[in-house]
Amino acid sequence: MTQSKQAHIVAIFTPKPDKVERVGQLLENQCRSVHAKEPYCLRFVMTQRTNLEDNQVEFVLIETYEDRDSIDRHTQEDHFKEMSKAFSEEDGGLLAKKPYIAFTRSVAGFEFGRELIK
Repeated sequence: MTQSKQAHIVAIFTPKPDKVERVGQLLENQCRSVHAKEPYCLRFVMTQRTNLEDNQVEFVLIETYEDRDSIDRHTQEDHFKEMSKAFSEEDGGLLAKKPYIAFTRSVAGFEFGRELIK
């Protein structure tokens, strides 16, 4: 089995109930900054989880990078550091819990070009 060098992140952010709009704004800004400043990032999509109860909101980022080193570069970008600081410090913290971060790699299936991953 051939493995792709691409590296992926699935990140889930759970805002405090009164901070949903602010967290969404920060993540949307992050999408724009990554697009403008990180050519090594191949995909950066913000989604919102829809199968939650009690009106809770979770934002899910789906990210694809050229390789694992590119993820490390991403975390050193000023816009990433500023967003992370805002999550923890702004208004006493914006998140209800620590973000869930999964680092993954493709092993099977297909992507947007519909080429099978071997």
